[in-house]
Amino acid sequence: HELSVLCDAEVGLIIFSSTGKMFEFASPSMKTIIERYMKSTDDVQNDVHSNNDSNYLRDDFAPLKHRIECLLTASKHMIGEDVGTLSFKELSQLEQQLETGLSRVRSRKDELLINRIQDINRKENCWEEENKSLRKKIVEMQRIIEARTRNNPTSAADPPCSPSLTALPSILEHYFKITSQKKLDSSSTQDEELLRREVRLLKQQIESLQATHRNLTGEDLSSLNGKELFQLERQMEIGLNRVKARKDQILMQQIQDLDLKERLLIEENKNLRKKIAELELNGVAAKTMDKTTSIRLNVDKSAAVEISKALSQSSSIQIDPPENHYREMGNSKTALQLGLYEPYPQLTERPDRLQTLDYTKLPRNEDESGQAHDWIRWT
Repeated sequence: HELSVLCDAEVGLIIFSSTGKMFEFASPSMKTIIERYMKSTDDVQNDVHSNNDSNYLRDDFAPLKHRIECLLTASKHMIGEDVGTLSFKELSQLEQQLETGLSRVRSRKDELLINRIQDINRKENCWEEENKSLRKKIVEMQRIIEARTRNNPTSAADPPCSPSLTALPSILEHYFKITSQKKLDSSSTQDEELLRREVRLLKQQIESLQATHRNLTGEDLSSLNGKELFQLERQMEIGLNRVKARKDQILMQQIQDLDLKERLLIEENKNLRKKIAELELNGVAAKTMDKTTSIRLNVDKSAAVEISKALSQSSSIQIDPPENHYREMGNSKTALQLGLYEPYPQLTERPDRLQTLDYTKLPRNEDESGQAHDWIRWT
């Protein structure tokens, strides 16, 4: 104390006697002195170590979070939750996995029940044997007491009671052990402590989720008791029923989609067949019309060729048609097809001689029957 006052210094003193007794003096406090000592000696090394620990914790934090999310998703799928996003193949695999795990759980549960029954039977036999021996001992003791009371009825001695007293000595712990439990490392900041705590909690959560997932898949069941196995079996049955329901829903939806697609294809097939039939009818009609037109044109061309040959042989042709020839010809279909599209109602006298003969092709038109023809006018 005098040294700390005279020198205006912080002084810390720790003394352990040979018997394990501790003496200490600190000015102002032992914790402050130890913290200053650690900072002054290991400042640089602790800074580097602190940065490395912080980087390591931050690098380890994200994978742990991702792993927890994956395990949580897998656990939810195993109990039949959030299965709407799974495909039919994934649901089939999950169903098979649940059935395998459920069979393992049931076999383990049956094994435990059989062992429990055997243990109960064994204990029952042991208790029966012990009860028999106790009954025999009671009978023997009653006989002894009756014999004593008959021999010495006034003697009644209570058995001596000698309680045993034990005393445990108190154990003093050293200051170093006490201080080591308080984590006086100056390099550990508050953020690092939080990171360490979170990483530790995440690791514990991962271990718990892994254990749960292994149990759901039918593994590591030896540590579970009968009640826990019953709960696990019920949970897996619920999950399996949900997976099967979702699988059936997907199958029904696929069947409905296929039925709808089949109906649409049948309707489209009918429409295509109708269209093909219409096209075939139109093609036959077009071929018939083309043949008729070609025949008529060939006949007209051959007639024109014969007339031109006759004109080349003589410069003029004497025509002596009968009376009313042009009127009758103008009203006939032959006159219409040859180009005399007008009945010539004004023609009252016939010409004595036809000086020139020529024809011109008129636009396509229909006759009285509604059929189309290529018209030719003769002059």
